[in-house]
Amino acid sequence: MMRAEVIRTNAFPALRVNGELQTALAFYTVPDSTPEARRATARRIAEFRDAGIHNYTFGLGLDAFMGQKAFWTGPGQYDGSVLDDLLGFVLSVDPAARILPRVAMDAPTWWKESHPDEV
Repeated sequence: MMRAEVIRTNAFPALRVNGELQTALAFYTVPDSTPEARRATARRIAEFRDAGIHNYTFGLGLDAFMGQKAFWTGPGQYDGSVLDDLLGFVLSVDPAARILPRVAMDAPTWWKESHPDEV
């Protein structure tokens, strides 16, 4: 199992993974689902991979988000294919990827319509 921690050095915080200091630099984006945007994102991931940087963070919404399908589709209903697609996409370019998803916590449209007094 991987062990990762943020440590304090004299100059700056650093990332230690399995006892080895590594850069905390990460590729940070929200991948659009259009083919052109996917190709561009894959090229950037490959550049990070080739530079020996394997940290990635991506946005994921509970509702439709930046060209992605909704993850939370209804009461008790979730579409895990959204996350599977995102993780599979990154790992297809960099099998050594370490991924930290950023989840936008805005309520989905269906929830807002069902709970207008809560919005």
